[in-house]
Amino acid sequence: MDKEKELLERIAQLRSELDEIIERKGFREYAYCSDCKQAKPTDQFALTTKKTPRCYCRECWNARDVQYRQTESARLASREGERKRRGRKKHGEEQRVRGLLTRKIRMGLFPSADQRTCHECGEQAKEYHHHNGYSIDRWDDVIPVCYKCHRRLHGKDS
Repeated sequence: MDKEKELLERIAQLRSELDEIIERKGFREYAYCSDCKQAKPTDQFALTTKKTPRCYCRECWNARDVQYRQTESARLASREGERKRRGRKKHGEEQRVRGLLTRKIRMGLFPSADQRTCHECGEQAKEYHHHNGYSIDRWDDVIPVCYKCHRRLHGKDS
């Protein structure tokens, strides 16, 4: 009886060691598909952004994708995506320059507009205005302005 108990303890210990190794390596040999209810090798599953297998195998995932693409929701999403892509082409340089400025501010390499006064009226500034355009070589050629003055500079003052 003692031998059996020792054997069971050893099996439990080996299982926990195996689980630790699997967790450390970041993979499992098999994953379970929630759709077809089968255990399949993990290479038959697409990976999520967290590098873990999805809950559906590629085969089931593709079948679901085909079904979804035939719905009205998919068509609307596709149109919306196309509209956004056209906008990125049109305003791509501006977005890149704004993003660069935002990253520099977050990293502490450029002062926040809130810490400065408006270039036009002297009140506390809230935003930066790219007064010489959005070219990448002039990303930091900006002036701090308040909301009211920024709208006026863009001709949107009512």
